[in-house]
Amino acid sequence: MSAQNVGAVVVKDFGRLIGVLTERDMLRAMAARVHTSDARVRQWMTENPVTAPPDMTFDEASKIMLDKGFRHLPVVDGDTILGIVSLRRIMGGRRPRDK
Repeated sequence: MSAQNVGAVVVKDFGRLIGVLTERDMLRAMAARVHTSDARVRQWMTENPVTAPPDMTFDEASKIMLDKGFRHLPVVDGDTILGIVSLRRIMGGRRPRDK
């Protein structure tokens, strides 16, 4: 996550989205003093995350994230994971690929 400068990653099991692991999840694990060799993603990830279709507007996506209290929203088209949109990028008005 650090190398790619992202705050969240999708977690898949046999190609199916099962969760999202965020910076906050990693901090919770560190605060619990879990050693990295013992930590398991499944234990700390957010399971069954809320998702967005690719045609959802930025306004709709930001409302969902603000209402539900999270900062990352996976974008899916059927069973295909297209990426994650972040509240920071939406509020900054930048498209996910812009830097």
